[in-house]
Amino acid sequence: MEHIGHLTFFIVLYSLVLVSAIQRKDLTLKQVQLVTRHGARTPFDDLPKSDVVWNCKLSDSARPDIDQSMTEDVPRMYRKRYLPKREFLPGNCSQGQLTYQGYLGHLEFGKKLRQHYIDDLHFLSDTFDPQQFYVRSTDSPRTITSAQSQLLGLYPPEKRSGEAQFIDIFTIESSQENLLPNMRCPTLVNICDQISVSKDWINADNSLAPLRQKLEKIWNTTKIPWWISLYDAFYSRAHNGIPLPAGVTEDMVQQITNLVTWEINYLYNSTSVTKLGIGTFMVELVQQMQTAINGQQTPKWTFYSAHDVTVALILSGLNIFKGTGWPPFVANLIFELYQGPNNDWYVHIIYNGNVLKLPNCGEYCPFSNFTMAAQPVMIQNSEWRQECGLNTGLHEVYSYYDVQVRQSPSNLSKYFC
Repeated sequence: MEHIGHLTFFIVLYSLVLVSAIQRKDLTLKQVQLVTRHGARTPFDDLPKSDVVWNCKLSDSARPDIDQSMTEDVPRMYRKRYLPKREFLPGNCSQGQLTYQGYLGHLEFGKKLRQHYIDDLHFLSDTFDPQQFYVRSTDSPRTITSAQSQLLGLYPPEKRSGEAQFIDIFTIESSQENLLPNMRCPTLVNICDQISVSKDWINADNSLAPLRQKLEKIWNTTKIPWWISLYDAFYSRAHNGIPLPAGVTEDMVQQITNLVTWEINYLYNSTSVTKLGIGTFMVELVQQMQTAINGQQTPKWTFYSAHDVTVALILSGLNIFKGTGWPPFVANLIFELYQGPNNDWYVHIIYNGNVLKLPNCGEYCPFSNFTMAAQPVMIQNSEWRQECGLNTGLHEVYSYYDVQVRQSPSNLSKYFC
């Protein structure tokens, strides 16, 4: 038995040496899957005593589609506008609406992608080719607009013509969405709920009791939003050029940031949460690679426009989230699939411009090792439904009100699950 143990060790060691010897020049890029968080947006909750008026320059323009020919003229466009003084936030913005800064963030990122994958690597065609692309977004205005602005940077108008003027962005209705944790899964909500009342969680929350008292004094109120709401409000303001309120310091904001970052790491460290939260999408991610490896037709470029929790869950599922911080606006997670000289396949992971290495993997991770790392949280949709207790039919839908959620101090399930 001891001999077998030593043999296994040397086999693993030898494979690592081989992987470390693989270099970019030996490989051919075959497929890219990109997952992003939307750009800067307005907050979901306002701060007490706030006098900020939000002004959104962006608006959604569209026209009704008659068929799928996508070659029709566009005689008239219709623009969606929010009525000033009739929204939750003061101004003409909705809660969580992409701002102009958020638009610019994805536009600039799209330009960088063009420089790298088109101008430098010649991986994608110079002019837009719909056959190379698959774009999917959550059914949210901020993720859809982020996708549009990024694609505009990647392929500006002069690089599109004919049918390529129209780019399909596919969505799934929220009740069936798997790019986000779905509260129609009672099992997931209950697990998150239990974590939110655990001893560690409560102790972490209570550690900021002195800060809460300071904020209550600054704002002269006892109705302070949850920590995650405060973090969201401060972060959204900072990325839209709005200074901190009087009396609030950078150190206070950092304390809140540290707490919510700890919370999301602690929560998503649960394999059950990650599996039920993103597991069916992880199956799609791996299957897309396997399709290319099998030599079947697959888009060269797949783009998923999503959210911070999407990115965090995927990183957690691969055991590489710790230490990366809260996924920022325009967070981008790139999975490059390479073919080696001996028909071997490798996955290269880039997160916000930095290469991430999976455990027991070099910079270019063998596909089998990548799949092995993802396996613990991968789950087929039928199994997901069983574990969630959804057995009455494919189209069964649970709304937020169908699942009983305990109102914990952080209302964790509302934000993270």
